[in-house]
Amino acid sequence: MAFIEWWTAERAYTALTGVLVVAAVFTVVVGLRQLKQKTRDSRARSRPVVTAMLTPIPYTRSIALIVRNDGPSLARNVRVVFSPPLPTHDTVEDGQDSIMPFLRARYSKAIPVLAPGSQLSTRCW
Repeated sequence: MAFIEWWTAERAYTALTGVLVVAAVFTVVVGLRQLKQKTRDSRARSRPVVTAMLTPIPYTRSIALIVRNDGPSLARNVRVVFSPPLPTHDTVEDGQDSIMPFLRARYSKAIPVLAPGSQLSTRCW
């Protein structure tokens, strides 16, 4: 019976206020976390996506090196790095000129801007 006598309306109001304060702090923390996550998701969704691939050219014995921006925003300062590095010879075995000097020259510097949906295509044989 002592607890019931101790538990007054004023103390019940104080306890309820404490519970509401804890709930409000929890709501603020969760809201801030969601806002940070939304910002990260938005940034990740709008990033450029640059791909490089070798694609056969139909009806020829050639292939194309294609560097393309598949993302929704501009890709800036795109660097194309070959691993392993391109060979340094300037002619192929049958005496014809090699495309290697052209590839080295074309991709030696950074591409300043690659717009969304655009691509660079280099035919190789």
